[in-house]
Amino acid sequence: MIIPFFCQSKATQRETSQAVGIGTRLIPTLGAEDYFQPGQRIFISESDATEIEHLGTIQSVATDSITVGLATEAAKAVAAKLWTPEDVFEWPVGAEAAVRRMHHTGVGVIRSLGGDAYATRLQTPYEIEHVRFDNLTDDRFEQLSAWFEQQAGGGLEEFTYVNAAREVWRVRLDAPTLEWSRNPRDLIAVEFQLQLLNEASYS
Repeated sequence: MIIPFFCQSKATQRETSQAVGIGTRLIPTLGAEDYFQPGQRIFISESDATEIEHLGTIQSVATDSITVGLATEAAKAVAAKLWTPEDVFEWPVGAEAAVRRMHHTGVGVIRSLGGDAYATRLQTPYEIEHVRFDNLTDDRFEQLSAWFEQQAGGGLEEFTYVNAAREVWRVRLDAPTLEWSRNPRDLIAVEFQLQLLNEASYS
C-alpha cells in the first residue's frame, strides 16, 4: 500500500534502453543522470502508452539507469516510456484519509410539471471514489483547494489519481465543490468525490 496522490501532465520524458522484466526496480535508460534525480515520482508504460504503472520515487540515479522505489508489476518491451509528472499534489500524511468507492447507475429521477416522477437513464454507469481528509491544517487545506482550482479547473479538467493499491486512474471531480468543516481542534475536515474515468490511463 502507498500514500495516494494526484498529478497532471508530464515533465521529463525518456525511454528505456532495454526491455524491463517483471519485479525489477532497476530501470535502464540512457543518460539517466542528465534527466532524473532522486525523489522524483516516476511512471512507466509500453511505447503505445498502455500498461501504465507508478514506480514510486526514484531512489538513485546512475549513468544509464535509475533505481525506483516500487518494483514493476508487468514486463515492458525495449523503448518503454518513462516520465515524471509535471504537477503533483501529495496526500497529507497523518490526515486520517478515508476512501470509499460507489457505483453510480447513471439513472436520474425527473419530475413533471404535474408532480409525477419518472426514472430515466441520463448517462452510462460509472464509479465514484469518495474521499474525506480529517485534521488538515489551514495551509494544507489551501494547497488542496488551490490544486483543484488551478490543475483540476474546478471540475473542468481531468487529472491522474494514484490510489493506495497503486492503481493509476484518469479522473475528474464529480462535483465542483469541496465540502469542509472545522473541528474543535481548529483543524479542517474536507470531502470530495472523484469520477473514475479510465484505469491505467494518465492525464
